[in-house]
Amino acid sequence: MTAAEIFATGDYAGAVTAYRAELGLDPNSIILQKGLGTALVMTGDTATGLPYLAAAADRQPGNGEFRYAYGFGLAQSGDLDAAVKEFDACLALQPDHRAAKPALVNALLKLGTIADVASAEAYFDRARKVDPKNPDTWGAYLSYLVKTDQKGKVKNLIPTLPDVVKLDARMAATLQSMPDEFKPTAPAPAAPSAVSPAVRAAVGNIAPGAMPAAPAYQPRYRDQSQKAAWQPIAYNIVCGLWLLSAAWTLITALIVNVPFATPFLATLSAIQLAVVTGLLLRNEWVAIIGKAMCYLTIMGQIFPFWTSMGRGRWGDFAVSLLTIGLAGFMIYLIGFENDD
Repeated sequence: MTAAEIFATGDYAGAVTAYRAELGLDPNSIILQKGLGTALVMTGDTATGLPYLAAAADRQPGNGEFRYAYGFGLAQSGDLDAAVKEFDACLALQPDHRAAKPALVNALLKLGTIADVASAEAYFDRARKVDPKNPDTWGAYLSYLVKTDQKGKVKNLIPTLPDVVKLDARMAATLQSMPDEFKPTAPAPAAPSAVSPAVRAAVGNIAPGAMPAAPAYQPRYRDQSQKAAWQPIAYNIVCGLWLLSAAWTLITALIVNVPFATPFLATLSAIQLAVVTGLLLRNEWVAIIGKAMCYLTIMGQIFPFWTSMGRGRWGDFAVSLLTIGLAGFMIYLIGFENDD
């Protein structure tokens, strides 16, 4: 079983061991770093796991799942303010992320219980606005207002409760147990003692203090399959060949020093060296440039390919064919190694 499969079974200690082994074979894999970090956090070793999650989020800040995973680790470490920022970033990138919203609400409610009076209301109020149909967010906010003796706000807030919140049995109990001086003049509609399954499903309660859902760590490659062990090895080898080719072109251009041609070749080779270095570091935005260069290489070889074949120059034909094949193979490998 792969580390991701072991993680999915709930054997987090076993997943840690498996992820460490896989990282030994592919130490630059962001997905494996993220997986190991989450597995460590799930075993309770947050201090060790958090740097892996931070590194993954730093390398791909535009990936919502990576930002959520880092926020998850921060929340488990107790750094709730930083966790809120990561959950916000995740929702900005993926508004439909199913776990980020409840995790954000949970962090805000926790912050509200430990913050000073000036900040607590802002946390509770924001949690209410993030999930306006959740009775727990309204209940926590109302409890805070009662505790701080803000009668006017409570009286104005109760009539504005959404219907789905008023139908919650726990909210009904909270309103009934509230001191009379906090209740509005026109009492809120009485709520039934039981809630139908349909209403319960619509509410989607989040118990304060509950642990957010652990991030999912199945690879997100194009065919949704596990990455084969040979792929990162082949990726490094082809990158190495590309690096040597660019370096040789640069050296040859400088030695021969053909007027007008040398500056162009030297600049192109320098760009290739920079791009391949970025590819070896698995930088996502560099991967886009790398793919573009591979496509340009293929297009540039189409004419030599046909002319050499038509003239029977089989040596040049073989070189063009090999160049096209390597460029196409590199496009394939970039798609796996950079999780696009």
